[in-house]
Amino acid sequence: MDQTQPLRRYFDAQAGSYDDYTGNGAWTPNQYLAGVLDTLAADHVEVRTALDLGTGTGQTLEVVRAAFPRAELWASDLSPAMLRRAALRVPDAHVEVADISGYVARLSRSFDLVTAVGCLEMVDDLPAVLPKLIRHVNPGGHLALTVQALIDGQGAEQVRTALSGDGEDQRWCYSWSTARLLRALPGGELRSSHLFTAYYRGEQPVFYELLLIGKR
Repeated sequence: MDQTQPLRRYFDAQAGSYDDYTGNGAWTPNQYLAGVLDTLAADHVEVRTALDLGTGTGQTLEVVRAAFPRAELWASDLSPAMLRRAALRVPDAHVEVADISGYVARLSRSFDLVTAVGCLEMVDDLPAVLPKLIRHVNPGGHLALTVQALIDGQGAEQVRTALSGDGEDQRWCYSWSTARLLRALPGGELRSSHLFTAYYRGEQPVFYELLLIGKR
């Protein structure tokens, strides 16, 4: 199901207020990512080039810049309004308006680090996208991604959940089992995994998993 236009409309509309309502601990994945990247930097992992998918307003891109201040950065997002804010936040990044599936399909360069935080749960063909993506991670490089965790899936590998919106604006999110994702990453090795509460939907916690994948 192609959600590109509904998601673009939704995030364009949210761009002006996104940083306000995700601040003060309301959205936590980048806090965990910062710790993971700081560990890589402390271990003297060299990151000369980095790509951030689903950049939004640049919150993750800013974390990558802080961990690897000399890296050349690329970023993409399907929302032009969001990406304009990211470009102001990290002015030296190469930015492109694109959905994740299309962007990955067109990639021609490789990176020492790829990050994808808070966006892959909206990619319905994720198991088809990941093998293409990891081909563009350099040997010895890393892929750091978050997914909405599939908890108590009773053997399920993927669950689709309706979000707000209907008709042409209906949106869905997808939860994936860790095992299914790892099978879709040939040549990748799981280096670390963190399960945490990313935010609250109403009064219910929404659990995410941060996976750090090393490329052999």
